[in-house]
Amino acid sequence: LGLCYKNGKGVVEDEARAFQLFQEAAEQECPDSLMELGLCYIYKRAGVEKNLQTAESYFKCALAASKEHDWIFELDNEARTHGLLADTYYAMYVKDEFDLTPLDIAVAIPGINLVALPVFGASKIAETSKLKTFLKTEEGEKMIRHYRIAADLGWEFAIKRLEKLESYK
Repeated sequence: LGLCYKNGKGVVEDEARAFQLFQEAAEQECPDSLMELGLCYIYKRAGVEKNLQTAESYFKCALAASKEHDWIFELDNEARTHGLLADTYYAMYVKDEFDLTPLDIAVAIPGINLVALPVFGASKIAETSKLKTFLKTEEGEKMIRHYRIAADLGWEFAIKRLEKLESYK
């Protein structure tokens, strides 16, 4: 029902009502609702403030609930949840969901020569160094682990992101 309100399917779209319904379903440990709540905290939906730690917690709960209660958690949703958890760690590195790093551009535009982009120029070297340092942190390792799980489950974005991340090591 929360998805109906979120997407305006059969009812008037209402993010606040969707959020409330996701919370009610999350109390019953519904993995899909837990995942949706995590998304609210990443993308500031339903009037909540961006909070990456809260998003991380909801994504972890979604994965745990799907295993603990043998919920039918579609393979796509499991892969997506791992990918979103990895994106949460990546957002901790990026700091702002709208900041674009060379890695973001390389994933979005395969084959692009980042050095040729005037917006980056010499800053690419500094960015590469920053990313290499991040990959050695606990959050960086968690990010890689969850991208690997999502990639193993067939999530194409995670496969591409991992390929780019490997090139930074």
